[in-house]
Amino acid sequence: MRIGISLVLVLITSFASAQEQKHKEIESAYFNTVNNSSPLYKGVRYVDYGLTIEGNQFFTVTNATETQLTFNNVNYRNPSILYDIHLDKLITVYDKSLYTTLLASQINYFHIGSHLFIPVKDKSGNYGFYESLYAGTYSLLIKHVKDINEKLNEREVLKKFVSSKKLFVYHHDQLTEIKSKNDLLKVFSNKENEIKKYIKEQILNFRKDIEASALQLVKFYENES
Repeated sequence: MRIGISLVLVLITSFASAQEQKHKEIESAYFNTVNNSSPLYKGVRYVDYGLTIEGNQFFTVTNATETQLTFNNVNYRNPSILYDIHLDKLITVYDKSLYTTLLASQINYFHIGSHLFIPVKDKSGNYGFYESLYAGTYSLLIKHVKDINEKLNEREVLKKFVSSKKLFVYHHDQLTEIKSKNDLLKVFSNKENEIKKYIKEQILNFRKDIEASALQLVKFYENES
């Protein structure tokens, strides 16, 4: 009797395992179908820079990152993406080929790790991606930049990606670059005295850490308004 019960348990376990595997295969086939028909993979072919430039053009990582992306108000489940900072282009990765997505204006937002990026229109009317540090009536954004620095070394030109970033306050569709404490005082001029007092009380050091200081100050202003 014990042998019979054991055999039944083995059969049940095997059946359950087979059903689970079949379910995974169906799920995988479904998402593969979705990915194949997705507009995210219908973009213009992305051409890499090759190996002649030191460093890389991407944000944070060189490999495609599974993350979150909302495109034309549709949320996509963990697409593999790369953000080319130099070209300011978001790239989707599928079937070992790289593609650029559609215009930045069609992307609502995307995440790479814990970093949130949104498209913003600048003064010239062009869209670019900005990292969002704080979203409010006055939002705090970072523009990541990677330029190609060229240096002549004997008979060859050495190229290298050089990273930098700029800090902005975004309000009423206007971007204001923040380079110092005084730039924020101009933005929040209607509460200049309160702002100065808060900076002194909190010992905010804009030269040491402008991002953290600006973030704290923007939140303070929003709470006071």
